[in-house]
Amino acid sequence: MQGDGQERETVNAIVSIIGCHAGASPSDILEGKMSDIRDIGMVFWAIRSWKARPSMVIGLAAKQDVTFCHFVASSGASNAKPLGNSRSTTVRDIAKEWSTDKENWNPMPLGMREVTGKLSDGMGHALVFESIRIEQGVLDLSDYCSFDDEGLPARTGLGFSTICVKEKNMRGHPQQLKNSTRELSAVAKLRTPFAVWLR
Repeated sequence: MQGDGQERETVNAIVSIIGCHAGASPSDILEGKMSDIRDIGMVFWAIRSWKARPSMVIGLAAKQDVTFCHFVASSGASNAKPLGNSRSTTVRDIAKEWSTDKENWNPMPLGMREVTGKLSDGMGHALVFESIRIEQGVLDLSDYCSFDDEGLPARTGLGFSTICVKEKNMRGHPQQLKNSTRELSAVAKLRTPFAVWLR
């Protein structure tokens, strides 16, 4: 990863495509989340990805002292703006509780803004951050393999726009993306419990 900020590479990391949500632009979303961090010292970032479920994220973070999430634009996307037909958030989409194991549930942290997403099917979850830094640069996915299968290059797709990755040179792999570079928007630092289920 190349950027103009401080060196922050770690062996394991998370890569997440950032886009519009409920009519808000990526920059608006980031500002709201950073405001929560300033106010209460942490924030939940809702995701839906079978390649970054809480157990996987927790296992990844447990292998190192510090874990970062790199927010990138999707392939060919730049300066995304809210869509006119963005789905409005309904009451059932607002998280009321969080859990690390789906058995013991806790109320959402006091002072945290509403965390929204598709939660009714029990698959909603979130990453837990202690800091978010706006950082412009380029991230090359060919520098990473899939965290759960080191034989496969890191790649995002439908249903897994957030992925757990591990540093490994995957250039020349037959399944490597033709365009593996992504525009970097921000870098977030995870904190315990690293990832949670939402409902």
